[in-house]
Amino acid sequence: MSRNNRSIATWRGLATLGLGLGGLFLGALPAEAQCLEWNSEPGPSPGDDNRLQSYAGTSDQDIWAVGSTRPLPGTARAWFTHFDGSSWTEIDMSGLPFDAWTADDVELLPGGGVMIVGRSRTGSFVFPPTVVTYEGGSFGSPEQIMLAPTGTEPPAPRNGFPADVDILAEDEIWIVGTADGFGTGNASVEAMALHWDGSSWDETQVGNVMGDVNNLRAVAAISPDEVWAVGDGRSVAGTHRAFVMLWDGSSWTNVPTQIQSEVLTSSHLYSMTVISSDDIWAVGDYTETSGTQGALFLHWDGSSWTDTRVPMTPFAGARAVAANSTNDVWAAGGSNSNVFFHFDGGVWSIVSGASDLDGLQAGPYDDAMLAFGSCDVFAFGAIHGDGFENEVMIQRLGGSTASISVPSASLQPGLLGAAPNPFPESVALGFTLPAETPAEVAVFDVDGRVVRVLHTGVLSAGSHRLEWDGRDTFGRDLPAGVYLYRVQTSSGQASSRVVKVAP
Repeated sequence: MSRNNRSIATWRGLATLGLGLGGLFLGALPAEAQCLEWNSEPGPSPGDDNRLQSYAGTSDQDIWAVGSTRPLPGTARAWFTHFDGSSWTEIDMSGLPFDAWTADDVELLPGGGVMIVGRSRTGSFVFPPTVVTYEGGSFGSPEQIMLAPTGTEPPAPRNGFPADVDILAEDEIWIVGTADGFGTGNASVEAMALHWDGSSWDETQVGNVMGDVNNLRAVAAISPDEVWAVGDGRSVAGTHRAFVMLWDGSSWTNVPTQIQSEVLTSSHLYSMTVISSDDIWAVGDYTETSGTQGALFLHWDGSSWTDTRVPMTPFAGARAVAANSTNDVWAAGGSNSNVFFHFDGGVWSIVSGASDLDGLQAGPYDDAMLAFGSCDVFAFGAIHGDGFENEVMIQRLGGSTASISVPSASLQPGLLGAAPNPFPESVALGFTLPAETPAEVAVFDVDGRVVRVLHTGVLSAGSHRLEWDGRDTFGRDLPAGVYLYRVQTSSGQASSRVVKVAP
C-alpha cells in the first residue's frame, strides 16, 4: 500500500468518480476554478525500460519507490530509489542474498524506514514472497516466506506473488497477492494473505472465493481483528468478478456486495483507502453485459457496502487514488486517459492531466498516488514507448488553478440506511431523491436474484422510507441471511446491505 504518513489518516487513496453513494456520471457543468493544475516532472531513468510501481513517503521531500529497470537488450533487476525533493538516488540492492530479486511494493515502517516486499529465487527455482527492511541507511536481513506445499504426492513448493502490504504495527503486518494452487483439483491460483505477528509469518487461508482463479490486490488493516482485502477472481471459463474479504482475527469471510452477486461481463477491485473504521472505499472498474463500462466504487459505512458505478467513454477505471481528507480526494483514471477526478466533499470534478502527456500511451500504476497537502499530490505511472521501452511518469499537482468540470447530479438517489438492521420481522428502508422521478426499489438475495419489488413508479423529491416484511413476492417468509436493497432511477442507482435474523 503506497501510503503517506499514517498520522494524516490517508491510506491507499480514496477513490471517486461518483456523486454520493449511488451516483452515476452524467455530464458536466462549469464550476469556479480551484487548485487543480497537473504538471509533468522528469523521473529517474537508469535504463531503457524503467518501471517504478510502488511508492511511500512522509513528505514531498521524502519519497521511496520500488520497481524494475533494465537495458535493452538485457535482464531486468530490482530497483529501489529515493526522492529528497530535488533528485532521485538509487539504493543498490545487488549485495542482498538470494537471486533474481523483484521489488513489488514498499511501505513505511512505524519507527522510520521502509519495508520492501517482492520475490526471490530459491535453489530449487521456486519464487517465494521475500521481505527486507531498510532503516538508517542499511538493509536488514531478507527473509523468504515459504508457503505451504501442494497437496500432491510428492508435495511440491509453491510460488507467491505479492501485490500489496500494509503495516499496522511492528507486530501486525499483512501481505496479500496470489499464489500457486495446492494441486488438489480446486483453484489453480489461490488468493494469498500472509500475516506477521512479530515473530513469524503465517499463510492464512482465504479460501476458494471465485473458483479457479482468485486474486487479492489490496489490503487495509484497521485493527488486529478487522482487516479488509479486495480483489477479483473467476471460474475456469468465466470472467473476473470483484469481491471483498474481512479478517476477524481468526478467519477470512467473503462479505457480500451487489457487484459480486450481479451478472456482469467483468469487475475488478484494485485499491483501498481507510479514512476511519466506518468510512472505507474500494475502487476498480466494471463492464456490464450491455457494454457500458467505467469506474467502480464501493463504500463501507460501518454496517454495509454501497455500490457506485460511473460510466466512462472512453473507458477509464479507477486505478490509483489518494486522499488528504474526506473532503479532499484524488483518483487517477487508467487506460491512457490522462484524466484525474477530485472530490471536495460534495461534488466530483473532472480535471485534465498534464497537457504535454495528451496523446501519449501513459497511465498510472495501481496504488501509485501520494497526497501531502491540498495542493501537493503526486501521481506515478509509465509512459510507454516503442517496443519494451518505458519511462517513469510523474505528474504533480501544483499551487495554481485550473478550469474544471462538475458532474450533474440531477436525479441521483441517495441512501438513508435501514432500521433496524439487523431485523427479525420487518425493516424500514430509507432513501432520498433530489427531484421527482420514476424509481424502482427492490430487494435482492446475495446471488443477485430479485426476491421482492417494493415500488415501481414516480416518487416525489425528498426522503422516503419503505417497509419490507422479510417476505418474497409470493408472501413466503424468507430465511435469515444477508439481503441487498437497491434504489434505481434513470440516472443511477444506490444499494446497501440489510441483514435478517431469526425472530
